[in-house]
Amino acid sequence: MAALAEHIRRADVASRIRLHTVTSVPDRQKRPNLICHLPGTSQEAVVLLGHVDTVSTADYAALRSHATDPLALTERIGQGAMGPAMAELANSGQWLFGRGVLDMKSGLAVAAGVLLQRARERATGPHLLFCAVADEEATSCGARTVGPWVGRFLKEQGLHLAGVIKTDFTANTEPGQPRRIYTGSVGKLLLGVSVFGIPSHAGEPEAGLDPNRLMAEITSALTYRTDLADRTEAGETAPVVVTLSQSDYKRRYDVQTGRSAHALYNLLQVQTPPSERLQTMVAEIRRAVEAAVAEIGPLSRGGPVDVVTWGELWQAASPSVKRSCERQGARLAAQPPHRLNRLLVEGLVERGRLAPLVVVYLAAAPIPRVTSSEGLAGRLSGLQAEGRPILLAGHFPFISDLSFMVCSPDQADSAVCSDLPQLFGRTPRLPELPSGEVILAGPCGDGAHRADQRLDRAYTFSVLPGLVDALVDRLAAVGS
Repeated sequence: MAALAEHIRRADVASRIRLHTVTSVPDRQKRPNLICHLPGTSQEAVVLLGHVDTVSTADYAALRSHATDPLALTERIGQGAMGPAMAELANSGQWLFGRGVLDMKSGLAVAAGVLLQRARERATGPHLLFCAVADEEATSCGARTVGPWVGRFLKEQGLHLAGVIKTDFTANTEPGQPRRIYTGSVGKLLLGVSVFGIPSHAGEPEAGLDPNRLMAEITSALTYRTDLADRTEAGETAPVVVTLSQSDYKRRYDVQTGRSAHALYNLLQVQTPPSERLQTMVAEIRRAVEAAVAEIGPLSRGGPVDVVTWGELWQAASPSVKRSCERQGARLAAQPPHRLNRLLVEGLVERGRLAPLVVVYLAAAPIPRVTSSEGLAGRLSGLQAEGRPILLAGHFPFISDLSFMVCSPDQADSAVCSDLPQLFGRTPRLPELPSGEVILAGPCGDGAHRADQRLDRAYTFSVLPGLVDALVDRLAAVGS
């Protein structure tokens, strides 16, 4: 972040750009976010948004020392370090390899370049805010901080937010196919499920209830089912539910069945309110558990197994148990949200001695879906890239920081947070965010988050800057 700020400060037009640094909250590392404001001549404002973090370079193995040096890495891959297929791509001159080149260092470079070019041209038009934020790859604390900051700033300046453009990666397209931009970003629920069984010796399974057996049934019932994928009335479909983690956290091998099993599921929304999505999952889990218990009943102990949400479990707890859980939460506050919330579920079940039981909860705060207005498509008609019309896609399917920059229809569904353990039944205070259009238009390439991550050089550096510049003007026209 410091290097990016210094690059802006050393530019020949730095005097026209006002820099602000905002510290992420809550964030134990106190990571900074950079906001560069280029004043405009209208009352409209457009935000260019990007994140500075990337995932680890551990997957590069012997090439790790070159992972963040794209030119050197591309040369090594061209020499065969990743095999003949990758060598052919590296030697074609089309691709640039490296950690973060696609997601999303090149997008940051494009956004910064558009900011500086507009400053050089001294063109009339909207105010431009280039925001480089921390932490999207983890909890998006940077965007969660910057979104409300931008809202307050615009209100103080008497400006209207026309929209936010995120220059994150888009999937590569086949030769001759149109490039795409997205006019929304999916919402996400990180669904936690904890199964509490009855431990027993493996030689006497009928004396216990194996939680892993029930968890396997739940995973089978939820994942890779197209009928459970959320969809819009227009037919846009979100990715199917998949498992992000599953374990019984048993620390040593022995011949006793586990006490509990835990899983995290990725639920994406493009239209359905979060609470309705959660209710659907709970109903599916209940059916799966009932079927499993009926099948293994004669071979296990425990009889019916209740499936409850965290909210139901919390409401039924005694005041003393609630106080004990809140003290536990205070001690564990520094833990990642998914671990914190799992431990709170375990603590509440242990204090109530409630096994066998299945608890369904939110393992992290919901990520809201954001969508542009129907009128935006008309404003963007006629845009081209490489001589072909731009394809307007629906929701960006990978989640993004756009979710925290403008108000969302999901904000009216705050009741879903009653199943987020870390809130202990309290209603969260939602941030005040401005209304505005959202667009994701970024570099093309392949292999995001993989060691073979690569960037389409010509499109990203020769075509995309002009497209983003045009989008700024089209967005500003939306609000005029």
